[in-house]
Amino acid sequence: MPMQNRAKSTRKRLITAAAEALDAAGDPLGGVDALPGMELISRTAGVSKGALYYHFRSKEELLDAVRAEARESIGSLAAAHSATGRPQTGLRAVRELADAVAQRLDNDPVCRAGLRLSWPDLLRLPPGETTLEWMESVEALLAVAAERGELHQGVRPREAASALLVLAVGGMALCESNPGRSRARTASQLWDLVLPLLTDPVRAPDPEQRP
Repeated sequence: MPMQNRAKSTRKRLITAAAEALDAAGDPLGGVDALPGMELISRTAGVSKGALYYHFRSKEELLDAVRAEARESIGSLAAAHSATGRPQTGLRAVRELADAVAQRLDNDPVCRAGLRLSWPDLLRLPPGETTLEWMESVEALLAVAAERGELHQGVRPREAASALLVLAVGGMALCESNPGRSRARTASQLWDLVLPLLTDPVRAPDPEQRP
């Protein structure tokens, strides 16, 4: 394996080991991190302490890397579901994005740990802003739905995106507080409840056509 690829693999293993340790500790949302000592992380990842400190000089740097990888992972999902030329747009794409994020959180310890570590910042609006950057994709897809006449009369994309954010936060908090609860199932249940409130009954997406 070329040295550059080996270094990337080692870094990935260390980030995953840290995320799995946080997962096992059950650190609460927005709480103090429960990452164990760096030596334990290096043993779990199967790398030397020297290799660990080559990539991360401190626990804080390792935690920042977990956060960054989680953001990149979720961001790539949002970008993929917002891409022009996709067969699904509008409300169907919003639901597909929600399902994809929930499944990623169910299956990826790095995403779960990154969410847990980033919780306060995820919900903090930048000065002068009225929407969160990571919700812009949802708002844009809802705007497409409005243009296509899919939204119920009186439903505005920005307000709908904010309401979905509240539901998503509640669902994530419920799953974090109840280990073993499926985020994908929770997201599906929430969508089954909220979709009829958002959609024009004539133009509503057929739920049987979901992938």
